[in-house]
Amino acid sequence: MVVPMIQHKAVDLAPALQISVQVLFGLIFGAVGLILAAPLTIVAMISVQKLWVEHALGDKVT
Repeated sequence: MVVPMIQHKAVDLAPALQISVQVLFGLIFGAVGLILAAPLTIVAMISVQKLWVEHALGDKVT
């Protein structure tokens, strides 16, 4: 599983989280879920960082 390790370096996404989301989406949505798991996880992580961390805590996310 090379892709989760590469994504960890590119977007600071934990490989275990990515693998878990891929398994979950694969079970629920099949092949389409596997394809969409990584982008949707990244969008969710960035949204949480921008909306919650920056707004609620006032910390700038780099």
